[in-house]
Amino acid sequence: MKLTDQALADLIEQLQGDHVQVGKDFIAHDGYSDPLAAEICLIGQAIECLNSLRTMRAVPAATE
Repeated sequence: MKLTDQALADLIEQLQGDHVQVGKDFIAHDGYSDPLAAEICLIGQAIECLNSLRTMRAVPAATE
């Protein structure tokens, strides 16, 4: 299944909202929660990956 550009943008936006919410939850735990810290990290990595994919799609491939 290939994500459309709009679906990709929507997914990034949703993950950014989740990232903020998990960050708030982390702070509510006085900054000490290994599971929440891991979740923040993984969501951040997912956002970076999806942004890289979006950038890659926007740049024409040299081999095309």
